[in-house]
Amino acid sequence: SITFAEGSQLKSISPYAFFYCESLKSIDLPNSLTTIGDGAFLECYALESVTLGSSVETIGASAFNCAPISSITIPASVKSIGNRAFNNCKNLEHVTLHCANVGNWFSETATLKEVVLSESVTSIGDKAFYNCDALESVTIPASVKSIGNQAFADCTALESVTFAEGSQLTSIGDNAFNYCNALGNIDLPNSLTTIGEGAFLLCEAFTSITIPNSVTTVGAKAFHYCTKLESATLSNSMETIPDNMFYNCALLKEITIPESVTSIGEYAFYNCASLKNITIGQSVESIGAWAFSAIPQAATITWLAYDMPTFGYQAFTTNNTTWRVYYIPNYSSSNSTTTIEAIPVTITDGAVENYEDIFEEDILLSRVEYNRTLLADSKWNALYVPFEIPVADIIDKYDVAYINDVRLYDSNGNNETDENDQMATEVIKVTSGTLHANHPYIIRVKKSLSTDDAVAARNMSLALSTKLCQAEENTYDCSSLYTRYEFAGTYNKISKEQIMEQCGGNAGLYAIATDGSWHIIKDGSSLKPFRVYLSITNRDGSPYRPNETAAAAIRIRVAGEEDEETTGIDNSQFTIDNSQFVYDMQGRRVEKPTKGIYIVGGKKAVMK
Repeated sequence: SITFAEGSQLKSISPYAFFYCESLKSIDLPNSLTTIGDGAFLECYALESVTLGSSVETIGASAFNCAPISSITIPASVKSIGNRAFNNCKNLEHVTLHCANVGNWFSETATLKEVVLSESVTSIGDKAFYNCDALESVTIPASVKSIGNQAFADCTALESVTFAEGSQLTSIGDNAFNYCNALGNIDLPNSLTTIGEGAFLLCEAFTSITIPNSVTTVGAKAFHYCTKLESATLSNSMETIPDNMFYNCALLKEITIPESVTSIGEYAFYNCASLKNITIGQSVESIGAWAFSAIPQAATITWLAYDMPTFGYQAFTTNNTTWRVYYIPNYSSSNSTTTIEAIPVTITDGAVENYEDIFEEDILLSRVEYNRTLLADSKWNALYVPFEIPVADIIDKYDVAYINDVRLYDSNGNNETDENDQMATEVIKVTSGTLHANHPYIIRVKKSLSTDDAVAARNMSLALSTKLCQAEENTYDCSSLYTRYEFAGTYNKISKEQIMEQCGGNAGLYAIATDGSWHIIKDGSSLKPFRVYLSITNRDGSPYRPNETAAAAIRIRVAGEEDEETTGIDNSQFTIDNSQFVYDMQGRRVEKPTKGIYIVGGKKAVMK
């Protein structure tokens, strides 16, 4: 044994100072010591116990090589340890580390069973515990920010790796855990951004893996030959699925490629023999050679991409697959053994309060489903949708019209435009062609339907092959000389106060209510998405103040339609006096009406 006197000022031990001291069993180094030279205790075959002082900064190469010590504590003061400093320490089972950066000091220590890393450790370097094939578990403290290349590679007995709560880890190096074939499922921390090439290659005990959304980069072969892996969840921050990422993961059953991914590398899912369900996000532009080769027969592949990506050689080789796509003609040239099914885009009116971000621009779809409950008694409803509607698909059950103009009638005959006069919106029925996306229409159940058919038609369910467009909240101006009438569509739930703010606070606001007419939007009320509203403003900038009784409701008139709102009368019955005024269909007062259709007393009348 060697004993240092109390208060020792020893600073360094020279290289090979105690080389081949065969009988030396234990040594407590003083706290004054800063440097232990190369080979200082090399081949001290009896040295079973070493206590390092709290000031040691440097331990030289092969310093304790061949010493049979069973445990060692590395103090926080240590900055560097030379190569093979503890190699061939055949009894070394326990290591406690307090230093900031852990190097490859204990690699290939076959007896090492326990490693304790303190909160002082910030990095685990390359090959730090490489081929320590007796190491069974390790806890990575929250302070560690990086794990180096091959840090735990070939630790064949390693069963668990635990990341402490609040982990700051950002990177796992290349091959960091490869050939750790006993390593079970691992919970990667949410701080992680990079997983290196081959990081978990041949981790054969994995059954599931979740790559947190913080991860942006994953290296090639990261989970190569994880032969028991059954499920994998990918980060939605990744842009690339690298080459061979899940190569020969024979038990992987399903995978969803997130929307962030633009490319899938070569052999990425090659020979995933159980992979029967694949969902590919809409941003994927290219798929590498052999990426999905040798997946099962009868697999289902769902393409959320609207356009066919670029395929590498033999990207898909399996026959009898089902491809689920948005627009079938884009995929009609695929493998002749492939079954093509349309993915429906379903929009349920009122289901959410904000639709503006979910639609793409000018996309042909094979199936758009739109569900909505209309007002009873064939009353008019506002219709504003971000897709085209072929009129032929709805004309048997519904009347649909576009807003043509707004008319103001001199109801009280004072020859002035005032708030007591009657307004009406003139609409024109659409009987053919296509209803445009992002355009205001009104719709109602046809009055000619039987009672049962009308009840069924109220629960409108459209299934269309059509064009889906970007949701745009447009405004349409139907203006008179003194007043501006603007119809606007909305894809957001919007309050009256929000609309007033957009209109500068001086507008009268109307929407179609349950009676099928335009009514004043009350304070505190809101419109649902897919609705149309009318704002009325005075051109001189003065506030428009609708009269709560006379102008509270604006009737909807269908141009040229002969219905219950039109009254037929003879010339002899058609009298003009001071209590009844006659207007043409453009809202102009007529002193001497002739044969035609007019507005009399707020209703249509026919001069025969």
